Formats: sequence, C-alpha cells, structure tokens
Amino acid sequence: MGHMAAAPDFRDLRDTLRDLSLHEADFGVGDAFTSHLGDVKQAIDRLDTTTEPWVATWLSVEHQKAGVLWTAAKMNWSKEQATGPDRTFNAHTRAAIITRFNDWVVAVSHRLDTYQRSARTERDVAEWRTELERFHRDPVRNP
Repeated sequence: MGHMAAAPDFRDLRDTLRDLSLHEADFGVGDAFTSHLGDVKQAIDRLDTTTEPWVATWLSVEHQKAGVLWTAAKMNWSKEQATGPDRTFNAHTRAAIITRFNDWVVAVSHRLDTYQRSARTERDVAEWRTELERFHRDPVRNP
C-alpha cells in the first residue's frame, strides 16, 4: 500500500500568526518584528503542500502583502525620524498602515479557517488570489 500525502497542517502557521501584531513601538526596536515576519514565511515554507500546491502559492503571496505593509509603515516611520512629521510621514498615516497590517493577520487567519472547511481546491483560493493581485498592483488603493 502506498503512502498518501496528507493535506497541509496549518497549526504551526496559525500559532505564528496568533503572535503577530504590529504596533508603533515596533519600529524603533531593531529587527524583532522583521524576524517574526520571517517566522511566518518559515511556517509557510514548512507546510507540506504536495497534495494542494496552490496553498503554497496563495500563502506566499499573502506573506508578500504583509511584507509590503510592514515596509510601507517602517519607511514612513524612518522618514518621519529623519525629517520630522509632515502631511505624509506621521503617526496618523502610519496608524492606518498598522491597522491594515493587523487586519491582514485576522483576515489570513479567517481564510485558513474558510479554506479548511472548503473542498480544498485551487478554486477555493482563487478569489483571494485575485484580491491579492489587485493589492500588489496598487497597494495604496486596494485593501
């Protein structure tokens, strides 16, 4: 009897996401947050997606979205530190990016739940992939 590969087990990724939350204080303390974001990528990379290869692609693009939001917030903070607050580079603008990041954490956790309850086909992640493609084309105007 051959061994059938199991569906991806998201427990490690869920645990990593559960501890992920961006705050204003994260910008001035070195690379701790970047390291935690790297932990998310490692959890994605550790998934056995042999039977569901679209999961690796979908979650990698999700992680890229997190990276774009983190980078935008960090660059906003760095620019404010260098030049002082202005209309674009300030805590208020950054708070909106932080909210988007933290909303992403919640959304991807819900998507994992939804996916696990679905038929677990590529079609089940297609809408999210389309949304992520829109985001990557224009991160400012697409949530």
